[in-house]
Parts: sequence; structure tokens; C-alpha cells
Amino acid sequence: MSRSINSIFRQNYYKLQVITCVIIFLLFFGASYVNIVQSLDSQKETAKGLIDKNWSQLLTVRLMGDDESLKLVFDELNENDQQIRFFFSKTRPGHKLLSYVYKISYADSDYGYVIYSISLKSILVSRLLWLFGLLILGGLFVYLFYWYYTNILNRSIIVPLENLFNKISSGSFVEQYDTPNQDCADCKEITSIDLAIKDLCKNIVEKTGQIATLEKSAVIARLASQVAHDIRSPLSALNVILHGLSTLPEEKRIQIRGAVQRIDDITRDLVAKNTVESNDPSQNDELAETHSVQLLSGLIDALLSEKRIQYLNLRGINIESRLNQDSYGLFASVQGIEFKRVLSNLVNNAVEAVGDLGNVIIGLGKAGDRYIEITIKDDGKGIPADVLPRLTKNGETHNKEGGSGLGLYHAKKSVESWGGQLEIESTVNRGTTVTIQLPKNKEPDWFVPFIVIKNKTRIVVLDDDNSIHRVWQDRLISSGIKQERVIHLMSPDEMITWFKKQKHPKAFFYLCDFEFIGSDKNGLQVIKELGIASRSILVTSRFEEPRVRDECARLKVKLLPKNLAGFVPINPAIQKTERSKTNDDADFIVIDNDPIVHETWASAAILNNKKILSYSKITDFFKDCAHINKDIPVYIDSDLGDNNRGELIAKDIKKKGFDRIYLSTGYDAADFGDMPWITGVVDKIPPFIKS
Repeated sequence: MSRSINSIFRQNYYKLQVITCVIIFLLFFGASYVNIVQSLDSQKETAKGLIDKNWSQLLTVRLMGDDESLKLVFDELNENDQQIRFFFSKTRPGHKLLSYVYKISYADSDYGYVIYSISLKSILVSRLLWLFGLLILGGLFVYLFYWYYTNILNRSIIVPLENLFNKISSGSFVEQYDTPNQDCADCKEITSIDLAIKDLCKNIVEKTGQIATLEKSAVIARLASQVAHDIRSPLSALNVILHGLSTLPEEKRIQIRGAVQRIDDITRDLVAKNTVESNDPSQNDELAETHSVQLLSGLIDALLSEKRIQYLNLRGINIESRLNQDSYGLFASVQGIEFKRVLSNLVNNAVEAVGDLGNVIIGLGKAGDRYIEITIKDDGKGIPADVLPRLTKNGETHNKEGGSGLGLYHAKKSVESWGGQLEIESTVNRGTTVTIQLPKNKEPDWFVPFIVIKNKTRIVVLDDDNSIHRVWQDRLISSGIKQERVIHLMSPDEMITWFKKQKHPKAFFYLCDFEFIGSDKNGLQVIKELGIASRSILVTSRFEEPRVRDECARLKVKLLPKNLAGFVPINPAIQKTERSKTNDDADFIVIDNDPIVHETWASAAILNNKKILSYSKITDFFKDCAHINKDIPVYIDSDLGDNNRGELIAKDIKKKGFDRIYLSTGYDAADFGDMPWITGVVDKIPPFIKS
């Protein structure tokens, strides 16, 4: 059975008292023994001193044989010290305890013996009484000492500890710890224990609250999972039905597909967020949305299609996107579902601010060379200047019935997590502009940054939507391509029939849709069957689907989102620029073994009134370099084939007198070491296009 600290302490306290008393007794006993021995030695010395003092008198009396005088001498000796008795014996006596013999001799003759004995009783009585008194005093001192320090320990340690344990066991320790424990004030260590237990108790209460919250979150997570499960079943049915609606116009199919995908995204995000809130590590990594490089124009266009349908009954509200050629090919690393949610909330705020009549305009463009800018602008009632700074704080809202104040706060936190920033500008009665800036990412490999078409190359457009044919017709004609060079086909069967009739079908350039009404074949199947992957671009609204991207990657076919067909840069290729012997009037020098790079630079040069010198082989450049102006910038690829590294060859170019040398490559600058002879590491896009 367990016992209290107090009972354990008292039991051990009594044991300690007894042990201490025994030790003191043994110490006093030893001290007494030593004291008695010292007293005996002292008495012996005293006796010898008295004998030595009366030695001549004793010897004289014995030589004279005067027994009376001898008796008087011994009487005088016995009067000096009552504890020592002196006797005379003519013969040597036997050994007795505490008796000592002193021989009287002269001229080798013995005249008797002086015997003296020491009284042990008197020594014991005198010494032991004194030592016993000391023992009594020592025991009293020990008792008082233990009594005093027992009370101190009891008051300073045992009682405070028992109080602490009682408080903990009572269950209401948090309220009892609001003020310091006065019982512990005298002991620093116990005070520290008290404070530590106080913190521990508070932590226990907090953890208990967290456990309750987690249990609540777990219930919500289970509910979210059940809701998601119930929604996914009809979603699967919708997807099956959607695949069978091949007779619908593509615009309607895109809207339905986008709405179904949005519901699926919201369902997945609902489960992911509630799983994260329930703190289930086994599912967080699987369900939580990760950052990925997204085409922002595609996300914005899909969301605005939903918003136009959502607010279709509000005929006085115009939701418009300002996407143009400056919006083309802008990618950022974001969470796609979260980005749509943020943008959706901002558009909803703008619509609410506008009321029954007004405009909501979404813009997308570049903000310098490194950032992308998204604007959501309305001409609504605006926000007062004193309210504006508080809007992105947690819990702040403005003129929104039932608003929690989490929308803008959440939007700002999300944008900042993507490495960007969110700002709000507003004027009362004139409107509000929300500006989001995000870091710009390089376009992925599947994306078409621009289309390069050689001179006299004919173009085939395969699509079942007449509006797309009109878009391509206008774009190609505006790019200097004559109408008779463009062939328009509406179905895979028509494409295959036409292809078989051509003598050189692989000399054409193909822009193919993916999905066709009433056809079992898609665009990728047609491209694969005809073997035209190297000269084709897949133009589809389903560019985000993984299976489409995977098949394009396998066939090495580039992808172009269909909604960007009106914005993709189109540059007619020209024949390679002829080199002159002087070459002083050129603006750029390009050294690359890829023909597409030369075509790209040549096309861009014509559109921007630039002159370039193009070299596929480094040997050709070194033959001409003596006649080239050394102030012309040189753009050289890193991989020139045949194990020729552009960054190493650039050293020799530097020795030839060229100071402005750029490594034009698809690799990052971090992949190369320190290269002081290189002016900079850039991508393969002509610099005058960027400017």
C-alpha cells in the first residue's frame, strides 16, 4: 500500500534520530576511554614525580633503617593525592591491576620497593559524570536540531508538495494556479516546481481543448468525406453522360465539362482541407493540394465562364475578361483549386459592390520581366479610405451582411504563400481594383510559346467548329499568310481522305482539334495514324487533362489551349539571312545547331526590323569572325553537338575580341559554374521579342 510523503519522512526521521544517537554514544564512549587512559598516564607521572621529589629522603631513611621516619614519609606522600596510594615493601610484590613498583637501590644494593596504586573508581566517577553530562547535552542538541529542521522541511517541502498534489488530484487546478502558491515562497526549488506544474496544468488544459477540437474536426472530416463520396457518384454519371454528348456544340461541352470539373475540385478540396484540419498525417500528403505551374489565362477563362452562368439572371452586370497577346503564355506556381477559389471570392465581392448595374473586368498581363499582374476591377460603390487598410485582416468585413471577414484575409494569405502580394485600391462611388502580383514561371515543355511557319508552307486546320476556323483564318491572314495557303477540314475522316490524295502531305503544317462531334477518333489518334506528329500542334480546350498531356508527350506533339488561338504569336519564317563579308550592319549573332532556333530568330528579326547572322557550325563562325564587328552581341547555345560545349568555345570567341557573349540555353544559370567570359545566361527566345 502506498503511503504519504509525510509518513515516509517521519518514519525515516525517527530511524535517523536513533542512528544519530547511537553514533554520538559511540563517539562519547570512545572519547571517555581515551580520557581515562590519559588520566591514568597523568596519575602515573604525578606518582613518579612525588617519588622523585622525596627520593633522597626515602633513601636516607632506608639506609638508616628508621621505620618510623619511613612511615612519616609515606604518610606525607599519601596526603598529596587521594587518588594515589603509596606503600613500602621489602620484597618485590606480584603484579596487580593499576599497581606500579618503584625500586629503592643504592650502590647495587636493593633497600626495598615503593608500591603505588591508582584508584580507578575515583577516575571513573569524575570522568564519566562529566562525559555523561556531555552525552545528555549532545542528545538534547541532536533532538532540537532534528526537531527544528524537521519543521522547516515539513513546512517548506512536504506540506507544499502535498498541497500541489492535492490541487492536481482535485481536478480544478487551473483556477487554483491563477495566483502564486504562498506555501512555496520560502523555497526556490519548490517554487520552481510549483511554476512548472502550473505550466504543465495549463498545457494539459490546452491539450484537452485541442483534443476536443480535433475530435470535432474528425467528425467534420468524416462528414466531408461522406458528402464527397455521395457527390462523386452522380459526378461519375455526369462524366459518362458528358462523353456521350458529342452532338453538343463545343462551347456547351466546354461549359458543362468545366462545371463538372469545378464540382469535383471543390469536393476534393473539401475533403483535403478537413483532413488537414483533423490533423491526420496519413492523409494530408495524399489529399492536400500542392503547388504546380498553371496557365493563368486558362484558369481565369474557365472561372469567368462559370461566373457568367452564375450571374446570368443579373442582366445589368457585365463580367468581362481583358485577355490579349500580353496575357499569352503567362504561367505561375499556384494551387489551381485555391487560385480559382480566391478569384471566385474576389469576383463575387465585385459583383456585390456593383449591385444591379455595372461592370466587373478581369485583366491579366505582365508586370515587368519577372511578375504577372491580375486585376479585378469594378465600378461599384467603393470602400472608404479608413476601412481599406483593415480589410485584409482576420475578421474584418465591410457592408456585407453575414460576412465573416475571412475572404480577403484568406485571399491575401494564399497569394503570399505563392510568393506574391495582394493590394486593394478604392474610391468611394467610383469603384475598387484588387491587384494580385505573382512570380512569373517559365512555360512548361508541352506549351506552344509561338508558331513559326516557313515561307510557302501550307497550313491545315482540322476542327469541327466553324468559329475556330474563322479565328485561324483571321490570325494567319493578319500574319502575312495568304488565304489560299490555308486548308480547312471539319472531321477526321475528311482529313484522312484528303491526306491520302496529297503527293507531299508531310510538307504541310497542321493545327488539329482533339474532340470531334460524331467521330470515334480524336485529334491525337489522327496525328499518330498519319505520322505527322513533328509537324502538328494539338489545339484543344482539354489541355489540362493528364491523359491528353501524357499522350502528347509520348508523340512529341505540342499543346495549345483553344481559347488562346486568338493570341498565340505567329511569325512567318524566311530563308536564312545571307552573310556579307563585312557584316558590320548586323544586330545579333546566333550560333546554334537547331534549325528551329534559326527559323525563330529569322522570323522574329523580320517582324522587328532586326538583322541577324546565323551559324549552325562553330567552324563557319570562326572563318567569318575576322570580318565581323566585335561589338555585335553573340548568342551561343550550350550544346552544339559532337561534344562541343558552347560555354567552353565562348572562351575562344572572347579571345577573338567579342565582349558581349550570351549563353542561350534551356538550362538554368545555376547549372553552370563561374564563367567570367560570359556576359549572361539567357533562354532561347530572341531578346527583342521580350522587349
